[in-house]
Amino acid sequence: MEFFSESGRGESEVTLPEGLLGKPLLVEAWGGLLSKTFHIQGDQEGGGIFDRKDLGSSGWGRNRSHIIVPALYSSLQVSGDVIRKPGKWNLLIGELSTAPKLDGEISGEASRVFSYHGGEVDASVDFGGHGCLAMYNFDGSRRRELVKRNSKFHGVVSIPGPGLIAIQSGVGGRHWGSLPPWRISLG
Repeated sequence: MEFFSESGRGESEVTLPEGLLGKPLLVEAWGGLLSKTFHIQGDQEGGGIFDRKDLGSSGWGRNRSHIIVPALYSSLQVSGDVIRKPGKWNLLIGELSTAPKLDGEISGEASRVFSYHGGEVDASVDFGGHGCLAMYNFDGSRRRELVKRNSKFHGVVSIPGPGLIAIQSGVGGRHWGSLPPWRISLG
């Protein structure tokens, strides 16, 4: 399995290495200690036409956000928003199979993706604000929401079996980036 690491300051283009082209990817994105979020877009070429799609955002500061990137892109763009450019940024890119295993109790303040290889299990889930627990197949091509809330949530959610388990945003169309505090614990 190949990992690719890139870091910098300001708006940048990151060309994916040949070993990761044509594969669905897991991108881990974070900034410096006091950094605001930055955005990641994917560039796709078809017939001489470039198409850019918003893929997600980093976590605030050093909070590491996970973003699933479909196999369509040859490069990624790091950008800010209309008011500011990104400061320090870091990306760790690997195949989806590099997602950490979901076991025990895990918490965070940004979107994350975990691999789960067990059978059906109940998970205790807490969202400190909004949140979504979603399940993807192992190639990231199919998404199923297990629970989605626009406010605080504490409850038990059934994970039906093996797949990628994602903690994502529960509001707006953007799934990846900073979140209110969350916790998940397997029963």
